Amino acid sequence: MKKILVIVICVLFISIPIFANGLPTKEEGNGSGMVRIDENSSIRLVEESIQYTIKDEGFRGQYKLGLNNEVSRYISAEITVTYKMTSELAEETTMYFILPETDTGYISVDGDNIDQLIYTEPLPESIDWQPSSVQDYTTRDREFHTAQIPLKFEAGQEQTLVIHYIPSASFSRSGQYVNDIFDLLYYMTPADYWLGEPRVHLQVAVDENLSLESNIKLKKISDTLYEVDLDKLPHEEWSLRISHKNYRVFMTNNAWLHNGILLTLFYVAYRFLPRLIKAWSPIRVKRLTYITGSLAWFFLNVDPIGYPFGIFFVWAGYLIMYVIVPYRLNTKR
Repeated sequence: MKKILVIVICVLFISIPIFANGLPTKEEGNGSGMVRIDENSSIRLVEESIQYTIKDEGFRGQYKLGLNNEVSRYISAEITVTYKMTSELAEETTMYFILPETDTGYISVDGDNIDQLIYTEPLPESIDWQPSSVQDYTTRDREFHTAQIPLKFEAGQEQTLVIHYIPSASFSRSGQYVNDIFDLLYYMTPADYWLGEPRVHLQVAVDENLSLESNIKLKKISDTLYEVDLDKLPHEEWSLRISHKNYRVFMTNNAWLHNGILLTLFYVAYRFLPRLIKAWSPIRVKRLTYITGSLAWFFLNVDPIGYPFGIFFVWAGYLIMYVIVPYRLNTKR
């Protein structure tokens, strides 16, 4: 089985996806050495199984006054993919397997290692392939890295291809989220160039403390397992969005919505609690509500704008809440 281990490290506003999947190629016989996609390969892809195992690696860093989403959050993602292939005719080809730049891992066919270390090279410019249905700006005009895998089939032979590697990767960060978003992208479309319509099995095992979004609909098997079986290859790339559930007080990862709910509760309590609590004077209830709400805002608010401007807006809010409003109320009295 092919394994991909991803350790996700914080990079501001940058998303580096996981590249995967391979395509058959041929070298032109005119002496030019140009490598092209072999659209007439007799090798059939019978089945492709892709399995993610995504783990919560916890929290690192420290709380910074007024900026409660400044704690670094980490995940690790392991991917296991199995290619089952066959060929009616004898054929040799070189698969260009698209993946992150790496020099760690191994490749095996039917359990026999054919390469102890994976060395990546840029995808040749003569290979005309671009990802499908991917709008992320980080994938446009990107130099794709590949591992070159020699394949040799006898007529009627079946083989199982396994690729294992450990790439470097990063996660995207934006002030609009309560917790950072980890974008994982698996390229499905290169497999279109193999013969046949393969069966496809997609599976994601994710820690209970992590939320999962997938552009390809998955069936929830349990709180930590999602999967789907397809009778043909999707004609789009498979993207996953992962984030921690920590500090989602209102079950949302949208920072604007989170803050909006917090302020709404603050306003409702300030306006209506004095009418409900008859034992105390309205002024006393309002003061206690204001103090409680201000403390809740200080510890629970999330900067929705992000570095470097977010800190100015956050502290401007504190200035209004702790200085200007109390001064105005005292002046009116």
